[in-house]
Amino acid sequence: MATASSRKRTLNTAEIPLLPSNFFTGVWTPQNSGNIYTMHKAAAATTTVAIIPVPKAQQGGFEADAKPSVIEVNYLVTTAALTSAPTAVLNKLTKNTDGTYTRTAVTQVLTFSGLDTVGTATGAHNAVVTITTPAELADNETLQLALTMNEAATSVLDINALTVTYT
Repeated sequence: MATASSRKRTLNTAEIPLLPSNFFTGVWTPQNSGNIYTMHKAAAATTTVAIIPVPKAQQGGFEADAKPSVIEVNYLVTTAALTSAPTAVLNKLTKNTDGTYTRTAVTQVLTFSGLDTVGTATGAHNAVVTITTPAELADNETLQLALTMNEAATSVLDINALTVTYT
């Protein structure tokens, strides 16, 4: 008889790769410390913006793609707390026939779990972006999450993981 596991297995989630090209403002470097891979930003009094593309979940066959419903960003703040709560803007980009993109804001709710409910204290946090009305994306549409974090002069940031859950 198989033993029970405390690990949760979900088939409707995807990991979003941590890529240096997604992080703006300041110097971000991939870091592998204690066998934990993160995008690391040294202390600097700056406002960081991360532009995170949300992958589509293709179900195959003739079925429509799964609908993105929740995006989670796990991060660690060390040395000094953030100066204000992080903010998130979720955009739907629609590619037009002339190759340009039209941006439409997607209604979402940002909450935090971890040390505090505003995501600023030193320690581990999970920013949870919940899409109010999940919708299928057309072939010419994609989602991008813009996450903004305001650091104090000695705040150090590590983005640990990015996950999207589909309905």
